[in-house]
Amino acid sequence: MGKKLQLGSVCSKGHLLTEDTVYRYPEGSKQAGVLRCAICKQAAKDKHRGVDRQGQPLARATKDRTHCPAGHPYDAENTYLTKNNKRQCKLCNRDREYLRKYGITLQDYEDLFSKQLGLCAICKKSSDKRLCVDHNHTSGAVRELLCDNCNVGIARFSENIHSLQSAIEYLQKHNHRDNN
Repeated sequence: MGKKLQLGSVCSKGHLLTEDTVYRYPEGSKQAGVLRCAICKQAAKDKHRGVDRQGQPLARATKDRTHCPAGHPYDAENTYLTKNNKRQCKLCNRDREYLRKYGITLQDYEDLFSKQLGLCAICKKSSDKRLCVDHNHTSGAVRELLCDNCNVGIARFSENIHSLQSAIEYLQKHNHRDNN
């Protein structure tokens, strides 16, 4: 069960609960006194009836759809199957993941990627894998995009500048021995 809703709060879908947008369960019911978002309740009712928000019929099965609700194509590159054998849009899932983890959208990621010319911000190399979103683990602020090696490297040093500087000094100290 999610958080208890009250007037002025926001439901899980982001709707503001006001006197006009709240549903109160009637007295005598198991959930008497509990508030629910009326917009979400109506959407669930419509979905059960087989219509969308505009009253248009929903496609009977998602397997018949060629695009996700956001308009991305269900093709081999953008689709994966869940454990329940349901199709999922990779782009939509990645967008939700970036928002949840880093507070940025997929478009923000793409903008960073373009700004960095597709290269890691540290080693300046391209990667076959998707670049990692590097962020400050204390503040959550996104820094730049890194390849997996550089991202793991700074993580192994616990993002400690003094430890990284010490490692640089160590390598410089022993560099002349390696060249002989």
